[in-house]
Amino acid sequence: MSTHEITQILERLAYLEDSNASLRTKVALLEDRLESLTNNCEAELALSTRDNARTSMMLLPATGDRDIKRPSLHGKPEGWNQSTKCFKGVLAAHFTGGDLDKAELVYKAVDNFDQ
Repeated sequence: MSTHEITQILERLAYLEDSNASLRTKVALLEDRLESLTNNCEAELALSTRDNARTSMMLLPATGDRDIKRPSLHGKPEGWNQSTKCFKGVLAAHFTGGDLDKAELVYKAVDNFDQ
């Protein structure tokens, strides 16, 4: 085997190692994204539930404050009032540590204060 052939093999090996490292990085990023989506799935479901605030509260897992977002009026004017009620209920549940009875009292107090 000539020096040129050995050099080509070594260059190809270095290229494959770089490609492998790049693929591992991409896989790690995809795994992180999957975990993030999985963790936020229940919170998103809770915030999009239109049944009632109590249902939303039960669906809400423990989340960070910044994960709870006020519903957007854009594109959903017919469901705005119900979405807002669910949002208030979800906030109440979050800030009472998931205690549904306390959350319902807080929700009612906030709702009365809001009106």
